[in-house]
Amino acid sequence: MHSPRIGLTVVLLLFSAALIAGCQAAPSAFGAGAETKQGSEVSLFGLVSEIGPEAWRVGEQPLAIARETEIKGLIVPGDFVKVHAVQLLDGSLLAREIEVQDPRPTDLRPELEFVGLVETISDISWTVGGKAVVVTPQTEIKGAIIDGDLVKVHAFLGSDGSLTAREIELAVDEEPQDERTGEEFEFEGIVESMTPALWTIGGKVVAVTEQTELEGQFAIGDEVKGEGFLASDGSLVAREIKAAEGLDDANGQGDQDDDGEDEDQSGSGQDDSDDDEDDDEDDDEDDDSGGPGSGSGDDDAEEDDD
Repeated sequence: MHSPRIGLTVVLLLFSAALIAGCQAAPSAFGAGAETKQGSEVSLFGLVSEIGPEAWRVGEQPLAIARETEIKGLIVPGDFVKVHAVQLLDGSLLAREIEVQDPRPTDLRPELEFVGLVETISDISWTVGGKAVVVTPQTEIKGAIIDGDLVKVHAFLGSDGSLTAREIELAVDEEPQDERTGEEFEFEGIVESMTPALWTIGGKVVAVTEQTELEGQFAIGDEVKGEGFLASDGSLVAREIKAAEGLDDANGQGDQDDDGEDEDQSGSGQDDSDDDEDDDEDDDEDDDSGGPGSGSGDDDAEEDDD
């Protein structure tokens, strides 16, 4: 007879295998084998179907939730939301910001919005930024678009992860994510948290991409400084991150200066002590000179009496 404990172990193993298989089968919004760049931004629109502490699901698309993810307002399953997300190398999405879409659209199908370079064009599909996009007679293509153009794609997200373009237009006012031509900024502080694409440094959430130059190995708690640029969506993207050794040196120099000032003040106190000693010596000399003079006067008075 089999032990009940062995039977329970078998059931748990089967359940774990099924759970892993289910996670692997989750559809990707970028298609199988799509080559993507870590740190590129996309926007996802759709109905919230699941909410968890570390992962949400919008439509059929899983979303990773980090401590840095900004969730605006109270959101519950069934709400139609707009998600600003960072696309990771494996095609998964890490949510940067989630907010309820107001007003609620009439078409509730999940939709993905992204910017990329046109790589191939055919009658039934385009490849934009490494993503295969189905083109139908209902797809609205604005302007004359050719290979190499930078475009903005609005695509319906299928339950199988496929993308069907609703609208494709030239991204005239958009800047490529990898050209990094936005407004410059500098930052410094303690590394508070780290994910593959987002770091929190001194209270600021900074995107770290493949183009970010990391001068050394860093961990949570390290003091760093760097430079970056402001992306078109308002996010901060790091160009360079390095150890803030200069800050420590400056602090050390300041301590030395403070010590020097203390020593000067101590020396000043010594000088005051010397002055006091000189005053005492002068007083003693006055007393000594006054003693003989006074005694001589008394002797002369006695002689006059005689």
